[in-house]
Amino acid sequence: VADQQFTPGTPEWDAEVARVTALVPDQLVTRTGYAEKDLLNYKTFNARVGASLNYRINDDLELSLQGNYANGSSVYTAQSRFSLQNFQAYTGKLEIKSSNFFARVWLLTENAGSTYDAGNTTAQLNERWKPSDQWYTDYVSAFTQGYIYPGGTSLANSYQFARELADNRTKSGNVLVPGSPTRPLPGTPEFNTIWDDLKSKPRSEGGGLVVDNSAMYHAEGMYDFSHLFEKLSLQVGASQRVISLNSEGTIWIDTPGNPIIQYQFGAYAQLARGFFSDQLRVTMSGRWDDNSSFRGNFTPRFSVVYSLDKEKIHNVRASAQTAFRFASTTDQWLNFNLGQLDINGRQFQFNVIGGNKEVQDIYGLRDGPVYAVSGNNPFIGEPDSEPYIIPEFIPETVSALELGYKGLYFQRRLFVDAYFYHNTYNGFHASQAIVQNPGGATESRFIATISSSTPMSTYGWAVGANLNLPKGYVLNGNIANNSLSAQNDYPAGFQTRFNTPNYKINMSFGNYRLTDRFGFNVSWHWQNSFLWESDFGVANIPAYSTLDAQISMKLPELLSSIKLGASNLLNQYYYTGYGNAQIGGLYYVTLSFDEFLN
Repeated sequence: VADQQFTPGTPEWDAEVARVTALVPDQLVTRTGYAEKDLLNYKTFNARVGASLNYRINDDLELSLQGNYANGSSVYTAQSRFSLQNFQAYTGKLEIKSSNFFARVWLLTENAGSTYDAGNTTAQLNERWKPSDQWYTDYVSAFTQGYIYPGGTSLANSYQFARELADNRTKSGNVLVPGSPTRPLPGTPEFNTIWDDLKSKPRSEGGGLVVDNSAMYHAEGMYDFSHLFEKLSLQVGASQRVISLNSEGTIWIDTPGNPIIQYQFGAYAQLARGFFSDQLRVTMSGRWDDNSSFRGNFTPRFSVVYSLDKEKIHNVRASAQTAFRFASTTDQWLNFNLGQLDINGRQFQFNVIGGNKEVQDIYGLRDGPVYAVSGNNPFIGEPDSEPYIIPEFIPETVSALELGYKGLYFQRRLFVDAYFYHNTYNGFHASQAIVQNPGGATESRFIATISSSTPMSTYGWAVGANLNLPKGYVLNGNIANNSLSAQNDYPAGFQTRFNTPNYKINMSFGNYRLTDRFGFNVSWHWQNSFLWESDFGVANIPAYSTLDAQISMKLPELLSSIKLGASNLLNQYYYTGYGNAQIGGLYYVTLSFDEFLN
């Protein structure tokens, strides 16, 4: 425009701006990324050790002390891609139990080690070598020069030229302008210096390190009064849990030195009695649960089992129960910033947050209007025209009905089990994409956990059978259906995250005593495709099937047995969730020592 010497505000200026704007294609442009294999170590390591000390006080009373330690490294998909490095977990349990009661206390502590968020660390690396404001300015300038004005190149070449100029590096890796900011290449000293610094700095300080020194302490007990009654069964129990969330602000809304402390209490009683020579058995129970973040709740349950014959070979069952669950600690307290996103030169903050009011108040989401975001991509989805009202975050409740049957046929050689269930949820915990100040300089986008204001239902059925054939052969099979009754009035950007295939089929055939020494088993699994929804993304997971096999041999002279087997014998790669690694064959040999050679 300057070269044409147009004066701003004149008709000639306006015409030139309109001409140039019409020539710019509607194309999503992002910073140049890096291949994940250059950022993560895909090698998985897992080591576990456990020990227990058991003391039998008398024939009916036992005291035990148990401890476990686990250490590992892997790659994990959640709100982003995480490299779990030297992750550690400690568990301990002290328990006393008899045939009529138990009392136990246990704890779990964890340490995230050197775990880092690969996605956010990479975004920070790009900002470190060249801020996005400057990168997009360079990109647009180069694209305009290469495509819009006379003598320009093709659209594809203009895209490549603009990216190379903004990165100051050609596609082959050569630097265009020495001395100017240049995109660092993986494995070079320039890259490693920035990368190592970022992944060792906590996320709350602008790096990618994830801190997690959380702990959970739990005590519970139960007493069975049934021995005091002739026909009545009565159990009473209670539990208390204390959770300490300590991420130093890298995961939750806690701050260094001030972990989130949460309390949860529960108590229950169950009463059961048989009628008509125990052909009819009725069970009633009730439970009270309380949580420091939510109101307490009482849930009753009722079930009956009726035997159709005196031998109790054929039985029908029915149950009606209410239940509820408190949101997980992550769904309550998460405050995970994915960084400043830059899409087509438009910048905004993106956060994945929990449903507790304390979290959402940090961003003032209840103080001003927010809008639901359309589509499955919250980064580019358009806001609704009407404000979205965030529902009150409450425990998820469910009313469940189940009918079932199980019985024996053909001289008890065939066992059949079948059931149907229907669940109705209120306050279903789901995810909602929302935007604050859309189009403004302070635009922010969120994926928030919410309590759905619309009831939701799931239903399904299953049929399974086990057939004992002559000479010890066994044939098993089952088919299960799980379905979600979806509504049509959910707001834009709403995700149920049901993440369950409608159908699953399992079949197996084997003989564990083919000879005195040898046994075998072959099993097949299939499930259909299904929709996967998560903070990381939305995708259809393809259907897959696997074939597993195992051969076992007893070594009585060594009081041992050896097993040779394979999971996914045919090595057909599949994945179970969007962003997860593909799973291939697992082949193993195990040697077990068994004093009794079971």
